[in-house]
Amino acid sequence: MACGRRERDDRDLTYGEAVTTLGTDLDAVLAQRRALGHDRFDEVWEGAYRMVPGPALRHALVDAEVLAALRPRAAGLTSLTAFNLGEPADYRVPDQGYARGTPAGLYLPTAEVVVEVLSPGDDTYRTFPFFARHGVGKIVVVDPDGRRVEIHTLDAGEQRYRRTDASPVLGVTARDLFTAIDWPSAPDQRS
Repeated sequence: MACGRRERDDRDLTYGEAVTTLGTDLDAVLAQRRALGHDRFDEVWEGAYRMVPGPALRHALVDAEVLAALRPRAAGLTSLTAFNLGEPADYRVPDQGYARGTPAGLYLPTAEVVVEVLSPGDDTYRTFPFFARHGVGKIVVVDPDGRRVEIHTLDAGEQRYRRTDASPVLGVTARDLFTAIDWPSAPDQRS
């Protein structure tokens, strides 16, 4: 996957378009989302604000299983649940991350590993160029519906990811992680 500016997507709205679409003051909508805690997973993609709902229960169950499996293996790394990776005008909120040292502040510039648990219709694979630009060494993708685990390693010279079988930094293979997950039963209509 090559890096570069991503193309605008039909879910992206400029401030003016959002005000017109929502029929209200966007600042008031964003303030209300913040006050209610509904903005926890929102992201900014190159200046375009993206309102992202919280995960479905199936996603949350698998996310917890992955954290339980990876945290003990992440020697020397700090495990993080959903956090802001990037800077105020351009950041993503991966489901998990593993970083060196003790991160502080609202935005983390990079991480050794990010974990993304797929949700139906999400943009996980579209975030790869962003993570490459920020020097994220590994991306672990977990698909609850397809019951699969992928590990992608950054080829720093090409600024792109290639699929690999293992993450030495986490001391885990895709197979190990797959086996460690207590996969929830088949999805229902609400996942």
